[in-house]
Amino acid sequence: MPIVVHVASFTFEPIADTYGDESFPTTKFGASTELDVGSSSPTRKQSFLRFVVTGIGNFPVIDTQLQTTVTASSTASGGAGGQVNSLSSNAWSEGLTTWNTRPVIDGPVLASNLLPVVQGQHVTFDLGARAVTADGTYNFALTSASSDAAKYESRESLTVANRPHLVVMLGQPATRRLPQVTITAPGAGSSFFDDQPVTFTATARDDRDGDLSGTIAWRSSLDGALGTGASVTAATLHRGTHTITATVRNATGLTGVATVQLTVTDRPPAVTITAPQDGRLFPVHFAATFTATATDNVDGDLGASLVWTSDRDGQLGTGRSITTSSLSVGDHRITASVTNSLGTAGSAAITVTVGNGAPKVKITAPADGSGVDEGTTVTLTATASDAEDGDLTPAIAWASDLQGALGTGGTVSVRLTAVGTHHITATAADSGGQTRAASITLTVYAAPPILT
Repeated sequence: MPIVVHVASFTFEPIADTYGDESFPTTKFGASTELDVGSSSPTRKQSFLRFVVTGIGNFPVIDTQLQTTVTASSTASGGAGGQVNSLSSNAWSEGLTTWNTRPVIDGPVLASNLLPVVQGQHVTFDLGARAVTADGTYNFALTSASSDAAKYESRESLTVANRPHLVVMLGQPATRRLPQVTITAPGAGSSFFDDQPVTFTATARDDRDGDLSGTIAWRSSLDGALGTGASVTAATLHRGTHTITATVRNATGLTGVATVQLTVTDRPPAVTITAPQDGRLFPVHFAATFTATATDNVDGDLGASLVWTSDRDGQLGTGRSITTSSLSVGDHRITASVTNSLGTAGSAAITVTVGNGAPKVKITAPADGSGVDEGTTVTLTATASDAEDGDLTPAIAWASDLQGALGTGGTVSVRLTAVGTHHITATAADSGGQTRAASITLTVYAAPPILT
């Protein structure tokens, strides 16, 4: 079975007590040393007690007892101990209450003792955990259904230990959890630019008050208050490292906090290389032109301040456009970079190659996939050019995978006699040994038999 452990108890003496006697309807008994109870009409008696309870605070009340003592009078015993009710009235007074002006007993029965009592007996009424719930003033009525009246000592008793006492027993207060706050965005360590809006979102929940997300207060260590709610957006944040704090408070004043750090930096200038295309091949000593744009949200157009560099040859020049024919042979990573007035750099890069490029070859006739009859003379036409050597069309070599070499030059006429599908190839070679070929397919049909 469960065991309830009380951590403290407070004992209170009444600040007022009295009784009313039906036999003496206008008599005031506030100064009497006894409290009488009984139910035989016309000699009914009812007693009333008032206590002021303090010091409970946030401790839960686990039990309350009304402790009384039967007087030593020979007429004090024999009847039942009686019952205790709560009273809503706080208007009755010890000095003025009589049977005729007694308060109405309107509260529930809190405890009862139906056993007979004897002189000098200590009688305890267990009022339970709900009779007293917090600091305040509490009024009780003590009555008895027995025709044999019982008499208890009042607060005016000369024996202090026998006076009525209200004992309030306290339990261990429940451990209160702080509201739980969780920042869901942005993530820890996020980085943003100073011209970029940042949205903060979080949830907050409390065991007592439920969802408190709508009351979250947001604050930046650099920019101060940011707003209130489950989601707030800061249009801009100052540059630097921010500690963002989300705070929420429940109805009892307990505060939950969550934090996240983020960094705000200056947005780099936007650099775009507009020419040449990435991967471009340049011949040796070719005058290559590089162009780019650069804009910045602080300084505007920075194109004139662009610096061009090659990872092989170093700095190439400055400005929106440069032309150079001195790039060394090989692959180059060309970078255009610029720095704004805040010291923030932006850049863009492409890769180009300088060297001996292979010739370009294009077959212009006949059409790829065409067909002719066996023995037909076909004119083959192509062009070839090279970045270093220029026009190589006269050096084009033609060949068929079915008839072998077909001739040399930009235009070659050849009689095709091998029936089948020919792969016709035009090949050009430059002075550096680079070659390039183009090919088409041409089908030669068997000639029909000649009737004689």
